Amino acid sequence: MSATLIWTKKLSTTLIWTKEIVCNLNLDEGIVCDLNVDKEIVCDLDLDKGTVSDLDLDKENVYGLNLDEGNVCNLDLDEGIVCDLDLDEGNIRV
Repeated sequence: MSATLIWTKKLSTTLIWTKEIVCNLNLDEGIVCDLNVDKEIVCDLDLDKGTVSDLDLDKENVYGLNLDEGNVCNLDLDEGIVCDLDLDEGNIRV
């Protein structure tokens, strides 16, 4: 079940969903490389002028992750939960 998956002016490589629910994943002027979602629920993941590289979600839930002019590199969630993480002009790295 996938809803409102939007790319605008994007480069997408290896974006994978397996047995997932995706709601309102928006990429605005961003690059997605190797975003893997395995048995997950993703709601309201917004990338505004952001880059996602090697974001791995393994048996995880993501709610309200917002990136405003930010970057996510090598964020790996193994049996963890991310709720309402908002980055305004910020970066997430290893």
